[in-house]
Amino acid sequence: SADAILQYDGVDGSANRALGLGANLNNLGVAFLVDIQTDLATSFTIRLFTSQSSSSEVTQPIQASNSLITYVFPFSSFTGSADLNEIGAIELQINAEINT
Repeated sequence: SADAILQYDGVDGSANRALGLGANLNNLGVAFLVDIQTDLATSFTIRLFTSQSSSSEVTQPIQASNSLITYVFPFSSFTGSADLNEIGAIELQINAEINT
């Protein structure tokens, strides 16, 4: 298996979580909308960080499809301790099995 992680944490140029966003998600709406197309079934995780020790996440199974599917990740479905008023970093993780 393999994982791909996209980290959005402000401008720092490093692989470490910088916590530089300063985002207030409550001012942006009520959910993330993500368009996904994959030829293999997988799962997609969104992680929100207020600090290195305070985070929340939600995971959604993703079906294989030949076209884009819009997935909705309501902020209310996240579990954990991140403060949606002070998000410092967002990570998107896609899990994949190697297709042999």
